[in-house]
Amino acid sequence: VSLSAVCERRHGETMWREGNCVSCLCDDGKPSCFTELCEEQVTCTNALQVKNQCCPVCLDEPEALERKQCTVDNMTYSVGDDWREDECTTCMCIAGDLTPS
Repeated sequence: VSLSAVCERRHGETMWREGNCVSCLCDDGKPSCFTELCEEQVTCTNALQVKNQCCPVCLDEPEALERKQCTVDNMTYSVGDDWREDECTTCMCIAGDLTPS
């Protein structure tokens, strides 16, 4: 199934994920996708691949798991969550960073 066909089926949806590292949205009926890049190479011996997250985290760094969420206006979002800021802006939490679209 082509991504253009997916846009026809997902009309009105804001964003979706194509696997752990690629997020897509429909822009005028055409797919627009971007790939999440990991900030740094994980070199620890106890790396954990968290479900629905692209980049692994080190278990010996517990604060790494805590960073995998976004807080906006006293609301906390998990990685992969999206929400509408206003009529024209949809945001998604990706690896603890906000990505507006």
